Amino acid sequence: MPDVSIQTLCCLLFFLVSPFLITIQARKQPDWVVNYGQSDKYDEQVYLTGFGEALGISRESKEIAQENARADLSQKVLVKIDSTISNYQLDDGEETLQQFSTVTQSSSELQVMGLETLTYVRDSRKNPMSFALVYIERKKLAKLYQAEKKRLTSQILQLITLAENQDNPKYTSVQYYYQTWPLLDKLAEVQTILLSVLDARTFSDLASQDLEDQPLILNKSQINRRIQKLSLHSIDNLDDVAGAIQFQLYQQFDLQHQQLLVQPFFYQDTRLSSRFARYFKQLLEGKLENSIQPHREFQAKSVNYEKDMAVSAGADYIITGSYWEKEDNVQILAFCRSVQTGEIRASANVNFKRRMLRSSLNLKPDNFEKTMSQQLAFEQEVIDSSQLKLEVWTDRGQKALLYSQGELMKVYLRTNRPCYVRLLYILANGQKTLLVDNLQINLESINRPLLVNDLLEIDFECTSPFGAEMIIGVARNYPFDTIETTERDGYIFIDTDNPKHLASITRGTKGFKRRKRNDESIQQTETKLILTTVAFDLSH
Repeated sequence: MPDVSIQTLCCLLFFLVSPFLITIQARKQPDWVVNYGQSDKYDEQVYLTGFGEALGISRESKEIAQENARADLSQKVLVKIDSTISNYQLDDGEETLQQFSTVTQSSSELQVMGLETLTYVRDSRKNPMSFALVYIERKKLAKLYQAEKKRLTSQILQLITLAENQDNPKYTSVQYYYQTWPLLDKLAEVQTILLSVLDARTFSDLASQDLEDQPLILNKSQINRRIQKLSLHSIDNLDDVAGAIQFQLYQQFDLQHQQLLVQPFFYQDTRLSSRFARYFKQLLEGKLENSIQPHREFQAKSVNYEKDMAVSAGADYIITGSYWEKEDNVQILAFCRSVQTGEIRASANVNFKRRMLRSSLNLKPDNFEKTMSQQLAFEQEVIDSSQLKLEVWTDRGQKALLYSQGELMKVYLRTNRPCYVRLLYILANGQKTLLVDNLQINLESINRPLLVNDLLEIDFECTSPFGAEMIIGVARNYPFDTIETTERDGYIFIDTDNPKHLASITRGTKGFKRRKRNDESIQQTETKLILTTVAFDLSH
């Protein structure tokens, strides 16, 4: 027998055995995969985490899973402070409410710094999946963003100092002032993140933390008033308003050679739009060079629907915004974000007299109050599973959805687990139609977009009555109880005018509570879309 040393034998055994050990380790799912983002190692009291998954195990699938995980973490940042908007209104005023609204309406684009990432792939023949967990210690996050806050504040102060140099031509001072705006927008995002990890209750509280040695900076309204004193343009009509927004954006960043996708602006801190929003979108597109239109057949691969839509259209930047009523004036806020990074590169702030609006250009839908009442009812007692996820979106994304008379809408849904889905459509005239009830999603269909139009064999065409509408989606891992409905003209309607009662029966709350005592494994979640339909008006 040949003479074999112990060292050689050990090396040989390691070579033979180690592939088997690696295979076992590769097949063992981490606890954060098994528990859909929950992990003993990354306790939520110590860490801020986000969980994402995607169908497939390709490089693209892994990237989508990571993007979904980052979006999940960003949403957690905002959920903690979402219920305190009323405090901002009382303590910090409308300026802060607008800043907060800007951040919350763009939650999927909120990019949190300093994140670490874990990935895992499940190579299954029937259902291959990629998973991702992003995480950061809360203390580390707070320290990182306090430093970022000081850096941004210092840059803003430097630009204001340059702008106030008396030797400057007016044009130069205006340009310096405008260059502070994207920095102020970034500062609002930083403050929002700090608000979610620190004990501060309002932005005003944050302003006094760790900045005793620096003077307070001006906000956008104060800077805008200084710009008005150096006014280079007069605003006499809506075309001038669109031109002013274009001018302000161009002062901050070279957009003339970029592909721009303009989204409909929404009314104040809602996601509702209007005839005015449609008309102004057309005006702004005419002012911005290289403005492009979205592709109708875009595929939403991640939960960042607007980004996927912009990428499919070939856009480099996306323009979003809102408009606010202020007594006899209207204020328009616009933001230009990078499609790839979500970073705000430029913003605009323009005020104009309300009398410039034609009577047909309403700022909000006619059924605005009823819609807000119904929306409020669905915001109460929300049932949200940490494991079961339901997504609903349209061919135009998920935010500031606006459809004109005669246009067709496609509605998609996607879940991450086998479940049953209920879809309710609240029309502009107040009718509530049950689109889908107890639609069973099997294992083969999870994490795949399903076109509701094909499932129902119908087309969603924008027709009268026009106004604000809602689509409510509810999913659970066991069938819904039957609810009382009425069939008219082939459609199933729920006959109730009580918003709270409608929310309760749509969720199946009674059945949910009854089963909860007997089954701890039940999972239920919900989501909603808010859209606006408008008549086609040849006068514009």
